[in-house]
Amino acid sequence: MSTNGGNGSRIDRIHLFGSEIARMFSDIDDVFSDREIIKIETEDEFVDALPDIECLLGFRIPRDHWARAKNLRLLQIPGAGVDSVLPADGLPATTQICNASGCHEPEMPEFVIAAINALVYRIPTFVERQQAKTWKIARPAGPIEGRTLCVVGLGTIGQSVARRAAALGMRVVGVRNSGEPVEGVDVVVTPDRRLEVLSGAGAVVVLTPLTDSTRCLISGPELSVLAPGAVLVDVSRGGVVDTDALLEALRSGPLESALVDVFETEPLPEDSLLWTTPNLTVTPHTAGWSRDYSNRILDLMMKNMQAIESGERPPSLVDQTKGY
Repeated sequence: MSTNGGNGSRIDRIHLFGSEIARMFSDIDDVFSDREIIKIETEDEFVDALPDIECLLGFRIPRDHWARAKNLRLLQIPGAGVDSVLPADGLPATTQICNASGCHEPEMPEFVIAAINALVYRIPTFVERQQAKTWKIARPAGPIEGRTLCVVGLGTIGQSVARRAAALGMRVVGVRNSGEPVEGVDVVVTPDRRLEVLSGAGAVVVLTPLTDSTRCLISGPELSVLAPGAVLVDVSRGGVVDTDALLEALRSGPLESALVDVFETEPLPEDSLLWTTPNLTVTPHTAGWSRDYSNRILDLMMKNMQAIESGERPPSLVDQTKGY
């Protein structure tokens, strides 16, 4: 079935926005050797070039100029979240936005399971004590087996986490927009019923995209119903978990410890309380990264581009009305 933006014509030029993207995809010339690669770094350069851009690769793109994007057919985001470009007011209806869906397996599910194990067995505490040259036993909060894990966001990655957790003997419940059952997950509810599955959970992993409906989806009420000694792993997007509520739950609620990989401001500012909060581990948005991540993105981008040129649906097309 044809989709908007696929008119059968070839995309001859690829624009990269930002010096970080240029470094990350330094081998793009080899992958797309038959197309012109143009690298732009500043907003002024971006605004000037926008009317001629057919394919754009980047994130944290200035979003006030989309009305100038008359020829933009593919906007490729090198990550799963697209909240940095949406809402894209003024963007032509023929522009297809694609993300990095499918590029985070198996690293992100493995990271989540490793994080749950590390928190339950208090590995971060032992790292701190090693740095202080302190020999002191910390009683583990385990075991993993028999705990209830609530997966908030049962998409592809969430379902992969669920399978791995079940293999470790965890009881898995979860939240999914559709509320449709997932094999191996005991209970699946819609987001408005999330307290039902969070209540008594001994572990939580947050995997939802950031949209208007998911901002602060996990806040005080959600954290207050967890089982004593619960652990939380947030690999979604900054803003889905209410930071103030998380800090309060770590201080006085049932939450034993947490690992947070995503933040509303990145890099995380030096004066953020998250750096020094006891029982909170900070990782620099690294859960889905792999040694060949850039190659995976370029391969996916090639498939998206070829689909658009053929008038077909791109493999990682984003539903702009849903925000993911």
